Amino acid sequence: MRMTTNGSPTKLSAWQQLDAIEDTSSSMDLSLRMGELLVDFSRQCIAPEAMEQLLSLADQCNLKSAISDQLSGVHINTSEDRAALHSALRAPHEKRPAKVADTIEQERERLASFVASVRTNQWRGYTGRAINTVVHIGIGGSHLGPELAYRALSSPADALQVRFLANLDGQSARDALHGINPETTLFIVVSKSFSTLETKMNAATARSWFIERTGDLEAIPKHFVAVTSNLEAAAEFGMPADNLFAMWD
Repeated sequence: MRMTTNGSPTKLSAWQQLDAIEDTSSSMDLSLRMGELLVDFSRQCIAPEAMEQLLSLADQCNLKSAISDQLSGVHINTSEDRAALHSALRAPHEKRPAKVADTIEQERERLASFVASVRTNQWRGYTGRAINTVVHIGIGGSHLGPELAYRALSSPADALQVRFLANLDGQSARDALHGINPETTLFIVVSKSFSTLETKMNAATARSWFIERTGDLEAIPKHFVAVTSNLEAAAEFGMPADNLFAMWD
């Protein structure tokens, strides 16, 4: 973010005025609608004067310009001299920086095609049976986001049962694997580096559990896929290239 005074927002006049305000609860309208979504900040204890100074501070810090730089792919991560393109994954194609737009679109289409093949029973396990259980293995951001989305959007009528394994505690693995059939289970390993300790060990546990029950190493490609940037490590695990979905810096 570009600052106007020696790189520090605390030197700006809006900051000084904000610091002088005695903030109390207020009845000001702090809600807005985005389509059918109501965003409600009304329980925040903030006075109208404080809100005005916060907006003034954002202007003095050139926040709009900084947001534009991020969305357009400028190298705002100065310590590593690279862009921060998380937003490009969520943006429509025409809003993404040109250098990554097509790459992201192609991978999204691959992923959508894979999901459709699982849900329509075209993707089948090594014995020819359809998938009815998914075990998602990851930790941190590779776990919390997907589980949040699943819990928010899932339905009791959904044909797929989804379980999440993140904790290294052995009981977590036992709970995630209890009562499922290896012939009808798909494991999704999510790790950018494919070296995160918890994810790596849980993936190894799932792999051992699967091999013990199937006795068939050749069956792994039908039951394990990965989302990662370390394609080599995932390949060593036993997953072919078609089972790997890219995750970028």
